[in-house]
Amino acid sequence: MPMILDFYQNAGPDSEGRYLEEIWAWSDDELMAEHDWIQWLFPTDHESEFNPDAPVLTTRDIAAFRANPELRRNVETSFHRWLKVLGLRWEEGRIDGTGDTYVFKTQNHNWLRFSRVIRSLSLLGLREEAEAFLTFVLANTDPALSKDSRPYWKAAAMPLDQPPSG
Repeated sequence: MPMILDFYQNAGPDSEGRYLEEIWAWSDDELMAEHDWIQWLFPTDHESEFNPDAPVLTTRDIAAFRANPELRRNVETSFHRWLKVLGLRWEEGRIDGTGDTYVFKTQNHNWLRFSRVIRSLSLLGLREEAEAFLTFVLANTDPALSKDSRPYWKAAAMPLDQPPSG
């Protein structure tokens, strides 16, 4: 079984020896301070430029997530945890809250995380969440500051029928 599937079933650790539920239990400050967990909670089909030990989803991994309700529930839990870090919450199919002003109003490393989260959710079968997060990010970031990032965020929410690489 590929490492990412073990990790997402809380049956195996990430490359640093941490388990999924352990990362979920970290404080918001710990999650903002650490930078190598995001690639594990939100894996994509692209190699990480920042974490050489991060998983890269294959078409088999993506199919497993899409077919397995437990894996998708765990991705949902990761997404809800991420929203909490940002000062947001999932409410009846949309994102609610004002969010952390620094995260959304000032260009920062979290803007790279936005692309990763949107792409991961799209790939793993949580299209509604990906679209809602994209909509929130576009509505809550300054268009002048985020003009270079917006195309990446939009591209990350690729259609489900577009085959991922790998």
